[in-house]
Amino acid sequence: MSLELLVDSHNLIISLPIQYQVFDDITSCLLTIYFNGKANVAIVDSVETKIGYRNQGFATKLMERILRIAEFHNVDSVELVVNHDNEAAIRLYEKVGFEPTQKIYYRKILNKWPESKEKAKSQSPMADTPTEA
Repeated sequence: MSLELLVDSHNLIISLPIQYQVFDDITSCLLTIYFNGKANVAIVDSVETKIGYRNQGFATKLMERILRIAEFHNVDSVELVVNHDNEAAIRLYEKVGFEPTQKIYYRKILNKWPESKEKAKSQSPMADTPTEA
């Protein structure tokens, strides 16, 4: 399976992602694979193990499965974000071969207040300026 590139009506290159929701009755995560213009990249998000099953190796098996999927799709880099104080997750990721990077993680909260949600509904996601409500 290959990653496809499209150009939309706004002349933006769109890399169609491959998404997996990897889960069983105990663990889950979202894995997105895409081409960033230079390399095939996998992003792992929302890794979770049910509380009664933690520290029993289930998350390690999940991460190993994710890495096999990434290898199947010829991924060059698998990336994830972890909170600096989540020691259990850091141990898990290092155990399966992840290393810290020098990247700085940013975010912009778009729906913090209820009025933000109403504003977002009235705008086209591809418009340069908001549409009038």
